[in-house]
Amino acid sequence: MPKKRLNTRAAVALAHPGNPALADSQIYVTLADRPELNGRYTVFGRVTSGEEVLPRLERGDLIRRVYVKE
Repeated sequence: MPKKRLNTRAAVALAHPGNPALADSQIYVTLADRPELNGRYTVFGRVTSGEEVLPRLERGDLIRRVYVKE
């Protein structure tokens, strides 16, 4: 069974407007543990470097560059 990814601090996930089939390019990074989001949105990764930036992020900030590593 695959390991379940949770909305813990520094999780990277895909948002949707209420219907998972409508998920698109809305990506969020959790700034704190958010257990109420578990099972509602798909967590596909976590911040592995640059975590010191997280406390400075605010709603609406533009993230210009993201690298995804497997």
